[in-house]
Amino acid sequence: MDRIIQSPGKYIQGAGAIKRLGDYLKPLAERWLVVGDKFVLGFAEEMLRKSLADAGLAAEIAPFGGECSHNEINRLRDIAGNAKCTAVLGIGGGKTLDTAKALATL
Repeated sequence: MDRIIQSPGKYIQGAGAIKRLGDYLKPLAERWLVVGDKFVLGFAEEMLRKSLADAGLAAEIAPFGGECSHNEINRLRDIAGNAKCTAVLGIGGGKTLDTAKALATL
């Protein structure tokens, strides 16, 4: 039996990688909705904003509400629509990333 592992096309890790995030995202889209849990945004939001702005990208940062639910996905979809975002970046734990992935399919 064959085993198939599918993972992201790129996995980037290293000191200061978040400061270069905008450079990695630039080829993908110009307007980003960043969905992040409060813990990660607490220490990374300013670096995220600067990295995306330095790359010429627009970012709407939306704190994750805590539960992956239809209401939360719809709330974030409205934020993304109002900000004319064309891509979603999720940062944080499992529920945050599950919500960002669900939102990205809409």
